[in-house]
Amino acid sequence: MPKKNTVKKVPMRSCVGCQEKKEKKQLIRVIRTPDDRIELDPTGRSNGRGAYICPKKECLQKAMKRHALQRSLEREIPDDIYISLSAQVEMLEALPESPVPAGQAAADRSGTGTAPGVADGRAAPVISPETEVV
Repeated sequence: MPKKNTVKKVPMRSCVGCQEKKEKKQLIRVIRTPDDRIELDPTGRSNGRGAYICPKKECLQKAMKRHALQRSLEREIPDDIYISLSAQVEMLEALPESPVPAGQAAADRSGTGTAPGVADGRAAPVISPETEVV
């Protein structure tokens, strides 16, 4: 029986600061590990109880004021975690938002994992710092 073309569901999570649901990849995950340590989870796959927060200063401030991370993880949050979180939020806010090119978004939805032009044999242009733009 042939596979149906189905769109994969995007995991959604709620921010503990603003309570908005967003894609899991857009949020920062803080976990309580099985051995009771609190740490940031850059991969989003580490074992432990997780809480998610938007990469915005306002959300972090709301979460800190309401003790939302402490409540979600059921443990006191060390100051170094808040320092790491605020540093990561500042770094992410400083980055310009880069929209996904239309062709790349289509390639991602197709499930093939290849960029346009690669699957049909055309070579994609390679741009490096040494390449001159004419």
